Amino acid sequence: MKTLKMCFIIILSLAIPLSLWYYQNLDGENQYEQLKKQKNKIITQISKTKEKKEIFNAKYSIIFEENLSTAITSRFAQYIYVPLYLSQEELKQNLLHAAQTLKREKHVDTAIIFAYREDDRLHESGYTAGRCIYTPNLTATIDIAEVYSKTRKIYPAATEAIINKDNINLYSRKHFEPEDVITKLKKGTEIMIIEHYRSFTTSDFIDIYKVLVWPHSNKKRQYIGWIMDNNVIDVIKK
Repeated sequence: MKTLKMCFIIILSLAIPLSLWYYQNLDGENQYEQLKKQKNKIITQISKTKEKKEIFNAKYSIIFEENLSTAITSRFAQYIYVPLYLSQEELKQNLLHAAQTLKREKHVDTAIIFAYREDDRLHESGYTAGRCIYTPNLTATIDIAEVYSKTRKIYPAATEAIINKDNINLYSRKHFEPEDVITKLKKGTEIMIIEHYRSFTTSDFIDIYKVLVWPHSNKKRQYIGWIMDNNVIDVIKK
């Protein structure tokens, strides 16, 4: 009986440490699984954040493209419109995105982007928003046109106004050649705006208006022609 009792005590003394070891080990495994789940959750969140960053909301539209490649190097140019009122950083991001996309799609050494204001529909200047040159070593040179951020009120058709300066040339065409001068308008001459045209350079723009000139009291003839810039008129009513 005494021997049996001693055996029981020995078994019990061994069982308790083994039980403790088992539960401690089990708790460690649970902690490991929890840490593993947390790690996977963090990795998933990072991946989703990275995907969101990689999705770029392009704010430009393509006008046309041009192959400028030579026997030595491959170059491609793309002409795009961008909306007005983008910040400089937003404009740069759009220029860079367009250049990187063009380089990747055309498989060329150099991609060149010429960006125009959305209201510059003739795009006669080099660029009126910005330019990006993306080179073979994956560096980008970005220039922002000074005129991109400039604004000025445009007077709509049927706006009535008066000429506020003397000797303003009225031209038969908007090209403003000396031989196209119809007459000279005096200060106080009443006019009505018929049409508006804006001519751009990289640094500035000029507003040009086609106007109807009301006849003076001593003259019965009406004139229709073009005047340069809206700083020569004061609006009476719209």
